[in-house]
Amino acid sequence: MKKTTLLLLILLFAGSTFAQHAISNYSFENWTPKYGKSVPTGWDVDSVSIAIGLVKRTTGGTQGNYSVQIGTGTHDGVVVTSIISRSDTISSTPTELTFDYKVVNNFTSDKNGLYIEIYFFDAQKKDLADFNWSSSGNQANFVTGKIPFTFQPGKTPKSYVILINYFNQGGIAGEYALVDNLKFTKPGASINTIQNSSLYMYPNPASNTIHIKDSPQDKLAIARFTSLDGRVIEMAIDQESINIEALNNGMYTLEVFNTSNQLVKRDRMSIWH
Repeated sequence: MKKTTLLLLILLFAGSTFAQHAISNYSFENWTPKYGKSVPTGWDVDSVSIAIGLVKRTTGGTQGNYSVQIGTGTHDGVVVTSIISRSDTISSTPTELTFDYKVVNNFTSDKNGLYIEIYFFDAQKKDLADFNWSSSGNQANFVTGKIPFTFQPGKTPKSYVILINYFNQGGIAGEYALVDNLKFTKPGASINTIQNSSLYMYPNPASNTIHIKDSPQDKLAIARFTSLDGRVIEMAIDQESINIEALNNGMYTLEVFNTSNQLVKRDRMSIWH
């Protein structure tokens, strides 16, 4: 994103007052009438997107009843995309942004999909750090994505601007993405960890099945795979094995949880079919 565009966004929000650390309306449950349509409360939406219905409320969210749909459409004979954004102050330093999303493309390409960008600023409103994430794949169901944050020592964010965009360079109308449950998190803060050094997961690399040896007495329940691009997929553990046929090739962080939602083991795992 161009810095000049970012400056315009900052100016748009300069007259508003924000006080909460959490992302307001993070689950897109609240909507406000604007130009005869409804827009997510607390989020900025451009007039064209509102007029032709590129940003809309959809049912079946992962957190609450609704999610936001951001897509493409035709305006004056040209295919256009949509974007929503918001700005806020922040009271403590987050370690990542997590969100649930689903992308619906006519075809899979690196030229169309969901794009999230976030800028952090210090107390003097100077650009402190910025991060971005994108996905162009198709998902039949919601999956969880995340953007990890790393700040230099002594650099503390005090405010941010976040932008959620459906990008499309192929000129195709009708494609869209759904987003829900967007929030700042600190991984591990609410998880009781009982790392088990004797637990062994094999083979590595794995192709179809991952086996678990010397598991603890507590029954294992969930395996959580996190890819290098931040996509999170959870799978059930069946009799100390995990069926990974549905996972794409690549490197993952594998976390194993027991029935008490305790993290038992974390390891790196390569998958190659």
